[in-house]
Amino acid sequence: MLPDPRVKKRVKPSFWHDGSDWKILMDSRSAPYQIPPQIVSSSLRPDICVYSLSRKKVCFVELTSPFEENIRLWKAKKQLKYAGLVDDAKSNGWEASCLTIEVGARGFVSMNTHSLFRFFGLTPKDSKTARKEISKVAIKCSHFIWISRCNPLWSHPARVC
Repeated sequence: MLPDPRVKKRVKPSFWHDGSDWKILMDSRSAPYQIPPQIVSSSLRPDICVYSLSRKKVCFVELTSPFEENIRLWKAKKQLKYAGLVDDAKSNGWEASCLTIEVGARGFVSMNTHSLFRFFGLTPKDSKTARKEISKVAIKCSHFIWISRCNPLWSHPARVC
């Protein structure tokens, strides 16, 4: 039996649906951003902070780009790193979450990334397009790092882990 075209599919509202004062913060070339103190006072700074003062909603977004074999490990580390930040925002009366985007160094884009895009209201088609573009960028960046590995002008900081 074919679905009735008169019946509209119920669409889950996106994160943005109930506010008009949304702000997106991320580092720029000129200066790092600071999480607004009314949300939480912290020296931690996830890659992106999306918030609405009127709705008291905040979503922190953190990117990780490890080798594909280490995606689960780094996702868990990032979630653990920002769990206290989310808890502090919640205790300040905010609806808070921290979502992660995992993009492997060889271009694999996790399904979590698709879920994040859907959470922010992208259509499945737009999510798929964005994931393909992100994959291409990751591959190009990894290639650039590889071909630059012997460049004497490239500084080699000590390994952290």
